[in-house]
Amino acid sequence: IDKKYESPLKMIAKRLKQDSVTFIKVFGYADTLGNWDSNDLLSEKRANAVYNFLANHSKIDTTRVYVTWLGESQEAYDLHFPTAHIQQRCVDIWILFRKKK
Repeated sequence: IDKKYESPLKMIAKRLKQDSVTFIKVFGYADTLGNWDSNDLLSEKRANAVYNFLANHSKIDTTRVYVTWLGESQEAYDLHFPTAHIQQRCVDIWILFRKKK
């Protein structure tokens, strides 16, 4: 994890400590440059690195976490111009919260 992402991830980890969190999804992506196998591995490493960071900074119920990677999926962040490929090298975190009564 690059140092510049630690602060936002720590803020997310803090939110994960709330009782209202019902499910967490972590999706890793890679750009479309390079070969498919390498991109699949890179997206897997990204997803797992973010999950491990969050798990180390909060108490995550592992039964409520889904971690996956999509490699160089064209459906994800298909920005149609070469300089945008860096945007595809990312991890999305979806957090589902229980509705307050």
